[in-house]
Amino acid sequence: MEVLSLCPFRAGALIWQAAPGAYSLTVIVKATFTIVPGGEASIAEAQAPVTTLAEGGAEDLSPLKPRVDVLVQGATDPDARVVVEGAILPAGGPMPLHAPSRRLLLGDDAYAWAQAALAGGAATAGPPPEGFEFGFFQCAPRDQRIDLLRIGASIGMDRVLSTPGRIETRLPQRRPQAFRVDPRGGRVTEIALRCDTLCVDAAQKTLVLTFRGLADLKSGAEADVGKIVVAAHPEGKRIRAERIDRFLRLGESLEEDVEAGLNMLEMRHDAVLIAPKSGDTMVLPEQADLPPQVTSPDPALPDASARQHRPQDPIAPPPLPPPPQVQPQPRVIAEPLTEDTTLDLPKAAPPSVKREIGRVVEPLPNAPAPLGPRLGKPAGPPRPTPTSPPRPSVPRPGPAQAGKVVAPAAAAADADASVSAPADAASATPSPPSPLPPGEG
Repeated sequence: MEVLSLCPFRAGALIWQAAPGAYSLTVIVKATFTIVPGGEASIAEAQAPVTTLAEGGAEDLSPLKPRVDVLVQGATDPDARVVVEGAILPAGGPMPLHAPSRRLLLGDDAYAWAQAALAGGAATAGPPPEGFEFGFFQCAPRDQRIDLLRIGASIGMDRVLSTPGRIETRLPQRRPQAFRVDPRGGRVTEIALRCDTLCVDAAQKTLVLTFRGLADLKSGAEADVGKIVVAAHPEGKRIRAERIDRFLRLGESLEEDVEAGLNMLEMRHDAVLIAPKSGDTMVLPEQADLPPQVTSPDPALPDASARQHRPQDPIAPPPLPPPPQVQPQPRVIAEPLTEDTTLDLPKAAPPSVKREIGRVVEPLPNAPAPLGPRLGKPAGPPRPTPTSPPRPSVPRPGPAQAGKVVAPAAAAADADASVSAPADAASATPSPPSPLPPGEG
C-alpha cells in the first residue's frame, strides 16, 4: 500500500475488518505545530511520525476514536490546566492499556484484538468480537475528552509551559486532506478526516494533532486499496479531488491561485503550470520537456510601458456613424371652440356591406325536424318567399243601383278595371243613386 504525502505532515494507513467480510481502511495523519504565544501556531520543522506500540511509540494505529483526547506531556505543575473549546481540562498524560478504566471495558478476546490492532496486525487479526467497545482506544482520562476540536480553535495553557502565567495560541487554518486513488479505474475520492487527538508537548513547546478517516474496501488485499494521497493547501483552502487527479496525471499545481501577472482569460486551455527553480511560469505541454530559451529583447519592438501609454493605436476600429437627426414636428396649437367655429371633419365612407347568398340545403327525408326558437317546439319548414305581388281580392258587390244588383259580369269587368288602374279606382267616387220615378217607391 502506497501512501504519498504532498505536505509536511506524516501519514499512515491501516486495514482492518469491522465485521466478518466487511473490510475498512483507516488513514492516520499527524501534524506537528510550534506554539506561538498570542498568535497562530506555525508548522514545525520536525514532524512527529506515525508509530505503533510494537515500535515503542504512541497509539497512532487506533482504528476508530469516538471522541477527542486532550493530552499534555511534560507538565510538572500539578495545577496546570488546558482550556480547549471553552472547556477547562486537567493537564494529564495518556493512560496505559492495562489501566483499570480501560481494561474493564473489554473481555479477554476483545483485549487481545485491540492489542494486535495497535501493534499493526489488524489486517490479520480478523474482525473484533461482537459488541466491541471502541471507547477503549480513548487513551485520555474521561475528564480530558471533548466532543469536537475545530480548526482555528484557541488553546489556552495555564502553568503548562515554563513561562509563568497563561499562554494562548491558535490552531492554524491549514489542515490535511486525504484522497484514495482507485487502482482499477483511477478514480480519485476524498476520505474525510477528523481530528481526534490533541497532544501538548511542554518540553518541545509543540502541538501534535492526529487526524483519522475511514473508508470501505471490497477486500482486505493491499492491491485493492490503491494509492493514498495526503495534501494540505498553504492557505487552508479546500482541495478538490479533480485537482489531485490532474496533479497525478499532468503534474499541475495543487494551489488554486496562479501568478498575479498571468491572465486566466489569455491562457490556453491545455496550458500547464510548472514550477522551476526560478519561480512559477506557464509553458505549453509540447514545450514542457524542452530546455528554457533565453531571448534577447528586439530593439525594433517598442517597450511595454510605451505600448500601454501610446496616444493612438494605428490599427483602430472605424469610427461609428453619427446618430440620425430627427426632424422636429410642427406644433399644432388648438384654438378654443366658439359658436361661429365650424369644423371641417372628413366624412367617413359608408362601410361596405357584403351580402353572401347561401345555397338552400334540402333536408334529408328521414332527418328529424329541427327545433325552433323555443325549446322543445319543432320548427316547421321554411316559408317560401313570394316572387310576385299578391293578387287583389275581388270586391264585394256594390250597392244596388236603381234598385238592381250589378250583374256578375259587370262586377268582374269592374274588378279588372280596378286591377289595371288602381289609382283611378281608388280616386273614383261612386255617384249618388238617381231618385226613383214616382210611383215605383
